[in-house]
Amino acid sequence: MAYIMSMAEFNKALDSMEQEESTSSVAVAFRTLDSRLESLMNVCFATSGRLDRIEGALNLLIERSTPKSACVFCSLAENADSHHSGRCPRFPDPVSRAVQASKLGLCERCLKPSHPNDCGIACQYCRMPHNSLLCPSRSFHYASTSKKRKQ
Repeated sequence: MAYIMSMAEFNKALDSMEQEESTSSVAVAFRTLDSRLESLMNVCFATSGRLDRIEGALNLLIERSTPKSACVFCSLAENADSHHSGRCPRFPDPVSRAVQASKLGLCERCLKPSHPNDCGIACQYCRMPHNSLLCPSRSFHYASTSKKRKQ
C-alpha cells in the first residue's frame, strides 16, 4: 500500500532532513524540485485556461463561417436556388411554414433556434406574437395592399 503524504508532512520531513548534516543536500534538492514542480503546475493551469478560451473562439469561428441557407425552413442542400424564407417554394404558405418552424425548433417570433427568453418580436401585419412569415392573415394584407396599388 502506497503512502501519500500531505504538503505539510513533506515540508516537516524536509525540515528534519535539513537539520541532519548527512541529508541536508538531499533536502535542498527536494525543495528545489518542489519549487520547480509548483512553477510547472502554475504554467499548466494558466495554459489550460488559455487553451479553453482558444478552443471556444475556434468553435465560434467555425460556427460563424459555416455556410448557411438563406431560407430558415430549408437546409443548405435543399436551397440550391438560394431563395429567401419569404419566397420558399417548399413552404409557400404560413401554415406549412409554422409547421416546419415547429419541427425545426425555431422561435415563432424571430425564426431563430429556440431560446429561453421572450424576444419581443411581433407580426408587422396583425401585431400578434409571431413572425410575419407565419401570419395567417398575411395573404389578406397582401390582397388589400395590391388592390390599393392598382386603383
